[in-house]
Amino acid sequence: AAPGQPVLECGLRRAQGFDGGLSASRAAYLGGCIATSNLEAGQRFGIPVRGTHAHSWVQAFDSEREAFDAFAETMPNNCVLLVDTYDVERGIEHAIATARVLERRGQRLLGIRLDSGDLLLQSRAARRRLNEAGLEDVAIVVSDNLDEKKILALRRAGAAIDIWGVGTSLVTAAGAGALGGVYKLSAIRRCGEERWRPVFKFGAGVGKTSLPGRLQVRRYRDAAGGLERDVIHALDEGGEASGLDDPGGLDLLVPVLEEGRLLEPLPSLDAAREAAGCEVASLPPALQDLEAHGPAPVEVTASLMEQCDRLAASHAPSARSA
Repeated sequence: AAPGQPVLECGLRRAQGFDGGLSASRAAYLGGCIATSNLEAGQRFGIPVRGTHAHSWVQAFDSEREAFDAFAETMPNNCVLLVDTYDVERGIEHAIATARVLERRGQRLLGIRLDSGDLLLQSRAARRRLNEAGLEDVAIVVSDNLDEKKILALRRAGAAIDIWGVGTSLVTAAGAGALGGVYKLSAIRRCGEERWRPVFKFGAGVGKTSLPGRLQVRRYRDAAGGLERDVIHALDEGGEASGLDDPGGLDLLVPVLEEGRLLEPLPSLDAAREAAGCEVASLPPALQDLEAHGPAPVEVTASLMEQCDRLAASHAPSARSA
């Protein structure tokens, strides 16, 4: 929704569960957010910490200007001022005045934040006024219950926004209170048996039929490193007939634990974040588009489909009555 623009995770207050804020901050950073407002997550995981003051900070002073100057004195190197406690236009003027104070000290105002109202019109007006004051490098940060759809709509409308602060929709299961995922038995080996017997679940609905056997997923990439296709196949399947002999295929299902022991050291959070970013970047454009609904390039080998057909036939009513 915001390619090339920084996104801050700031949802600690809305996180669900005892440690939901910590796990959400870690996941958001792994997924591409540049920083968190969660100090505990920053300390535990080494995530960069960013944030602004609250409306209550401004309300605690006799005037907005006094509040801004006090915050600038407290945070001279990371000063972002929330300008919509009372009146946005006056708030911007007060922020400009505080920026002049910082300039006289050899410092600078990093940004202003908008947290309510018409973010499109307010951001444009704020950018225009900041530029008139010679503060072109002061960033405009916005929050206010943002999600990917709101961000996309604001960007398309030409909002003058530099940094996005996302909270509730990022750290909660907003719009999807449950994950529709299940485990299905695909193979069974009884005591004393050496071979695994493939089994499957058949259903008439979309996504209700499972694939039988011990499975593997092999990923193929194009010359530029982009995702070309994933191929689901039986673990013991191979050879030219299966189509799995193409060079460059990478098996995605690899052992991580064996008899309770970790086989390889887990990557650092930064390494995992980089890997996740590369995987997302490798997806076809249609799969990165919020409004596209194209299918993922996933194939099932002919041999595995034939096995599905045989098992389905063996459990058909006519086969059971024979």
